[in-house]
Amino acid sequence: MPTDDDRLGVALQRILVNPVQPPEAAHGFVWARVGELFLLEVGFFDMLEAHSAFRAAKETGTSQELNLFVNHRFVLSKEGVAQLAQAVKEMEQEVERRAADATPGI
Repeated sequence: MPTDDDRLGVALQRILVNPVQPPEAAHGFVWARVGELFLLEVGFFDMLEAHSAFRAAKETGTSQELNLFVNHRFVLSKEGVAQLAQAVKEMEQEVERRAADATPGI
């Protein structure tokens, strides 16, 4: 993960606020515009509930409700949205690179 932001000419230092807390699952992302800012909500699904909902949707042919448990909310400026988009782009490139490098069966 890059830590230098060449555009700003500063080196970012990552500091975990609670270093003993393990990372949390992030299954769903929802956003809304709030004036000039953006609200980003990140959450997770109960995987058993998700499995049941998808199975019921397939069996009945109707949409099912699924709860997204929002555990993080962020307010982003346009610049913050651009930085987040860049980070996601870099993650996608890493996924593609690893998929191309992957040996079948491993």
